[in-house]
Amino acid sequence: MKKNLKKIIKSSSYLNKIIYVQGIGLRVPISKLIVNYVVNFLLRQNTSSQYPVNYKTTVISGEKLILKGSKNGTLSSLIVSSGCYLQAGNGIEIDEGTIWAPNVVMVSANHDMENENKQWQSADSIKIGKHCWIGANAVILPSIVLGDNTVVGAGAVVTKSFPQGNVIIAGNPAKVIKENRNIK
Repeated sequence: MKKNLKKIIKSSSYLNKIIYVQGIGLRVPISKLIVNYVVNFLLRQNTSSQYPVNYKTTVISGEKLILKGSKNGTLSSLIVSSGCYLQAGNGIEIDEGTIWAPNVVMVSANHDMENENKQWQSADSIKIGKHCWIGANAVILPSIVLGDNTVVGAGAVVTKSFPQGNVIIAGNPAKVIKENRNIK
């Protein structure tokens, strides 16, 4: 069985890349990777994402989703956390070590309601620093910058940037509730 599985992985450039090249096979069970790959393939979803994505997560404009650094933890979150919605129309940049819970929403572009075809409005990309933690059901809106070591509380709606980092934010709209003293 193991030999057949290794043969299948090596024959698929996608699976070979995510398991051997990116080395996430050590952090995420291979069964999870294969289920995500098969379901995404069958449902023809998340095809523009250059990264493996949980099959219950939706990525729009995946070619503009950028995971920086070593991707430690960040890529695993994308694979494991389900129900997320990442709309990267204007780009989303996430630095290394950032993790998020299920049902996180990141929307980098709004629709122009005055335009006849309702195209996306141009805006700066969402930028999330190193070692951030984004709680379940959090919403991050266009042009937001979160500095390193920012914790976003569950259910928070982030409508303004917190570039200074090292803070814990929560609420709707999100505001600083305390400094983050648990810094690496």
